Amino acid sequence: MNQRNDPPGDDSGSPENEPPSDERRVVETTAVDVSSSDDEPEDAAETPSGGRTWLSGVIAMLAVIGIFAGAAGAVIVSTRNADDSAAGTQAVVDREPACAPGRVDIIAEDFDVVNDVRGLRDEFLARRVVDRRGRIDTLEDVRDAGVPEPALSRLILSKQACIGSVAPESTLPGAECDSTDTDIATAGVDELMTIPGMTRFSAQLIVDNRPFTEVAAIEAIPEIDPGMIALLALAPTCMSVTATPPGPAPSPPCSERIDLQVASESELATVRGLFQPGVASQVVANRDVITRGSDLLAAGLSVTAYARVLLAHGLCIGDYDLDAEIPGPECAAGQPAVNQLDVLELVDLPGITPALADLIIASRPITNVDSLLVHGNLGEEIIGWLAAAGKCLGPAEPADATPGACPEDRVDLVTLDLDELKTVRGLRDGDLADKVDTASYSTAFELSEIGIDSTTFGKLLAARQTCVGDQLTEDALVGECEPTSVDLNFDNVSVIAGLKGVTVSDADVIIAQRPIVNGAQIAGLPELSPEALTAMLQQKTCAGR
Repeated sequence: MNQRNDPPGDDSGSPENEPPSDERRVVETTAVDVSSSDDEPEDAAETPSGGRTWLSGVIAMLAVIGIFAGAAGAVIVSTRNADDSAAGTQAVVDREPACAPGRVDIIAEDFDVVNDVRGLRDEFLARRVVDRRGRIDTLEDVRDAGVPEPALSRLILSKQACIGSVAPESTLPGAECDSTDTDIATAGVDELMTIPGMTRFSAQLIVDNRPFTEVAAIEAIPEIDPGMIALLALAPTCMSVTATPPGPAPSPPCSERIDLQVASESELATVRGLFQPGVASQVVANRDVITRGSDLLAAGLSVTAYARVLLAHGLCIGDYDLDAEIPGPECAAGQPAVNQLDVLELVDLPGITPALADLIIASRPITNVDSLLVHGNLGEEIIGWLAAAGKCLGPAEPADATPGACPEDRVDLVTLDLDELKTVRGLRDGDLADKVDTASYSTAFELSEIGIDSTTFGKLLAARQTCVGDQLTEDALVGECEPTSVDLNFDNVSVIAGLKGVTVSDADVIIAQRPIVNGAQIAGLPELSPEALTAMLQQKTCAGR
């Protein structure tokens, strides 16, 4: 019988201290594992329990191996999880920090900074980018992170961001084409349709509006898919021709165009402005009373469709050239010129609302009606109404205009004395007029900071009667866009309504006015409270193009 060799002074072998049999086996196994050595194999083999002890040692060794394997697996899993969680909060270590000065690297900056970039001002979209930045290297990766094409287009055109060392706009189609590229400058509708996401309607718009000065000009096409810029940037495309002719291309003679009086419905449906369902048939049903382009309005066409027909340069009525109705720079003797009409005279024209009049004034000098198309459908509407009224554009500047000066129908707050300030709407309270008179300011923003309450200052903006120096007071509502600005033309309802003092209802009213080109367009909206106007000015809103 084997004797236990306990160390001196150790009474663990006494019956009262001896563990139960199962525990003792573990203790014995551990003792064998710890004390056994290569120079005592025979002693272990001679004991009757040596086989069990040896087997127990093997089992214990396997258990130890299992523990180490489990620990290693835990380290791998925890490392992988740590990498995934860290991906949303740190940049890739090896990435070159080559983002241009003044830009935001969306895969390196904090959430709040990324959320200020145009196109990512929706918190949900910014969060998706930040949380997946460890897997974002390209513009396509940004899309795959969940940023839709319209937001991606705004990101590209903003020129505010970069992806590591890459500027998003660098992915736009270039002038060099290879065999796999679709050339936007020359491709037909069917070829453009091979671009992923392209609709036939948008392809036709691209063909109808060529040539373009740059790819970004495609965004200004009325009714174009808002995500078109991103679609073109992500696809293998190029633009071999980017030079726009110096003036409108001469229209072909009527003998080479479609004659409204004899064309079939299917032929008329190929003319822009008439290819919407039912419009061509409407023209055919009324063509016996259509002798000039403006008669299309009496036949039931919208003023926007009428403008599109004119700008398509593809239609005649017998020998009558519809291009003759497009407002041009030449005016007949005594004919009022659009460039010289004031806001009241413009509003007197049929169809010209105060908002449209403001757009016209903001667009001056107008040398060609095509320049109004930057305002989208509103620009087409203006062209239609001016054409229907037989108006001309005239000289590029009003005869009495002084560049950089406050218009004659307004007052410059900087130059008024106290008595004159008391006559200004919003400042008729003597204390307020005195406050303005004694304050030092050079911009409308600084004026809003001198302590005028928001309701009073909002009324001053809404009156649209004042300037601060050479700036219309309300134009401070649409200042230059900065990374922290809220863009009234591109940001969504939640972002605009996130301005302190601006409600969701206010944001809906603003979005319905897009495209916004000047502050007067906003200040003149009766649905907006004076407080909302002041809040927007003080928080430096802008209107991106």
